[in-house]
Amino acid sequence: MKIKITGILLLMMLLGQSCSNGQSNKSINNKDMQRRIDFELLEAKAIKEAILGESYYEYTLEYEDSDGNWHKISGNKADGFIEWETPKLPFFHKVFSAYYGNGMLKLTGSCIGHASTRIGDWEYFDEKGNKIRQVNEDVKYGAYNYKKVLGFLNENEHINLETGEKRENLSMVYDQEKKIWYVSITDEFYMIIEYEIDGTTGAVINKKEYQGGME
Repeated sequence: MKIKITGILLLMMLLGQSCSNGQSNKSINNKDMQRRIDFELLEAKAIKEAILGESYYEYTLEYEDSDGNWHKISGNKADGFIEWETPKLPFFHKVFSAYYGNGMLKLTGSCIGHASTRIGDWEYFDEKGNKIRQVNEDVKYGAYNYKKVLGFLNENEHINLETGEKRENLSMVYDQEKKIWYVSITDEFYMIIEYEIDGTTGAVINKKEYQGGME
């Protein structure tokens, strides 16, 4: 018996796997064990820029970990640090983490699209590493959630959930008051396709296509 993997089923499989793989972050910090920045590695590998009139440095480091995920971390010991982790293809989400100046994890969660729309569970911690709250960002979406929007885009060949194609060209914003998804995809020729999608029914309210810069 052959099983047909639909866009939605494939997306659920990818998102399920991302829960275990999406926050590997082995080189900079170990969130499961320490939940903090590895300052020794930061001192050794990061670009350091002295802050005029201050006694601390601004750090910037980009690297690929052993699982093929890309990390970019920046910040300083006074204001704290931020980190973006981009999982290897075909995952469509990114993981955002913020840290206190002492290196302890402040918050972490997943985003999707250029607008960094928050998805899934976001965790928040105090400066000692204790979790103080957890927020499920998915509850604000309607019945036609971001997974179904991605499935729709995949079925219409605007993106490819199997390969990760076009993930860097996607923007998704949800208007919670109007319950409408605003979606934009740009191809390699700067042709832009925009959708307005009903967040309850999934009906396409409006679709527009135009050449970038020539709307």
